[in-house]
Amino acid sequence: MPETTAVDAGNDADTKVVVDIDAGAAPLPPIPRIGEAAVPFAHYAVAMHKRIHPLFTDQFLTSLDKVPPTNPINDMRIATTLEIVLSHDGTVHQIGILKSSGVTVFDIAAIDSVQRAQPFGKAPDAILSFDDHVHMRWEFHRDPVVGCSTINTWPIMLRSAANP
Repeated sequence: MPETTAVDAGNDADTKVVVDIDAGAAPLPPIPRIGEAAVPFAHYAVAMHKRIHPLFTDQFLTSLDKVPPTNPINDMRIATTLEIVLSHDGTVHQIGILKSSGVTVFDIAAIDSVQRAQPFGKAPDAILSFDDHVHMRWEFHRDPVVGCSTINTWPIMLRSAANP
């Protein structure tokens, strides 16, 4: 069982952060198709990206230019995958690390960028899961060409057990 730890999200008490420390975890399960929610989700992800990119890519990744190239955080192959759950109003409800980069500082910087970028605005009803939240996975890369691009964002639509 992977080791987990709680991380102070630096936000209100309603925000939960769970960090999976196991960088060698098994591949993530496939993400179900979302049908008609694809277009509204894409628009919402782009709006989120406009707020996250300046914090993650422009500030954080650029700041790493001062770190020696031999430091593990400067391995251009590292990436972390976050699961982000937003409330209907666009605030972070829960955030966790699904796949660690293996460099804790990098993982926490990705979480911090999302936390600081919120609120993202009211989510369209079409992208809400049965629990009235927006669920997504978002991969953050050390390589600034990829960085926090929406190409590495996957929507998740949770369906109730009564309506699979």
